Amino acid sequence: MTLFSNRMIIFGGQAPTSGCNANPLNDTWVLINANGLGGTPAWSQLAPTGPTPSARGAHGAGYDAANDRMIVFGGDTTGCTPPAFNDVWS
Repeated sequence: MTLFSNRMIIFGGQAPTSGCNANPLNDTWVLINANGLGGTPAWSQLAPTGPTPSARGAHGAGYDAANDRMIVFGGDTTGCTPPAFNDVWS
């Protein structure tokens, strides 16, 4: 495990739309050389194995450094409703 891996991982979100008809996503992306010190930053889409969360935005996510994993909690599918999900993924 590398605690300072110079990368940033993001999950989900919503594609740009207008109003409350958001297009939720369940993509996972990594930005390598995130701080620009190891080279030019570049995005790559990841393909996680096993079950994955459903598409969502307005969720919370954090990094568990002890286990080198992302943890995702809750979220919704429209961006305008109360949170539809009350689940946790790692």
